[in-house]
Amino acid sequence: MLSQSDFGYKVENPGVKNWFHAVDAVKQENGLFDFVFSGFLGSKDGQPYENDQAFRFDPKSNSIIDVSDEYPPLSPNSTRSNHDGEFLVLQSSGVNGEDGIQMFRKGKDQWLLSDEYYIPFDEQIDFIAWNGTEATVANVFKLNDLSVTGASMDEMCFMENSGITENPLLIAKFSGMVHREIDDLIETGNGVSYKSQDFRPMNTMIFFEIVDGSLKLLLSPIINEDYFVNANFFDCDDKTGDGFSDLTVSAFSDEYLYDRSGGAPVLYVNDGSGALVNADVSTFPAITWRDSTQGYLHDINNDGITDLVLFGLSTTYIGVESAYDIYIFYGK
Repeated sequence: MLSQSDFGYKVENPGVKNWFHAVDAVKQENGLFDFVFSGFLGSKDGQPYENDQAFRFDPKSNSIIDVSDEYPPLSPNSTRSNHDGEFLVLQSSGVNGEDGIQMFRKGKDQWLLSDEYYIPFDEQIDFIAWNGTEATVANVFKLNDLSVTGASMDEMCFMENSGITENPLLIAKFSGMVHREIDDLIETGNGVSYKSQDFRPMNTMIFFEIVDGSLKLLLSPIINEDYFVNANFFDCDDKTGDGFSDLTVSAFSDEYLYDRSGGAPVLYVNDGSGALVNADVSTFPAITWRDSTQGYLHDINNDGITDLVLFGLSTTYIGVESAYDIYIFYGK
């Protein structure tokens, strides 16, 4: 965490070291931000041990203070607040194996549960994870006529200037895997188990309008959504400069997803009338000599034009050891 001083910047290291999956800045009434973190510290009794932390800069004492007790239990998978800090949305697992989100609204002294949304699982299968040797029971969700396992709401964003609604618009990415060859999976207890390498990634966006503190599920405004991408991150910023927010998915390009290469992100352009159109990125620059790449769209040189950032995710060219490298293609 960097805080500005009279001599530039100083580095503060508050809290407990953690494998953070979820990080966000929550705006306060005074215009300052709380920084919230959630992740894993290891395991207890064979189960992942989660840790939540929240910190605030206190102008009176000129120091960083721990405000973790002011927040509900955060999600290590995804934690996101809206631009004015009124709502805090967390990935959540239901008591019966559902997956979804909980939304909290800031009260006078604490965050209050405002609404929640869950997707129930359809069936269960025996599944061997990539790092395991024995099968465990995994939930299977039916979504977009697909059987999705290993799934959760693992990233979110609030889209401003969407052209879809004047109310706050929340987008949640539902991430999982689908079998490469089989549509109808055999339920657990029938002597059939599936391995993770038999599946390929699946990501889809779920849209919510926030109305009077409630989550209203919307039909997806995406035209020709590309489900079969492997991605951790996406953002909801304006990439075309027309004042409407677009949707960019920073998809991985590697052997795990055999039909995508070069690192170009998936770009859904907002047409201003409530539709997000899958743009043709085939003419984008590409890093085809890398085993694994990923790309982001950001204005790097602050000239008002979106630039493309591509980088290698592995330390090898195809068959040749190498250091990580980053390529910036400036927009004109």
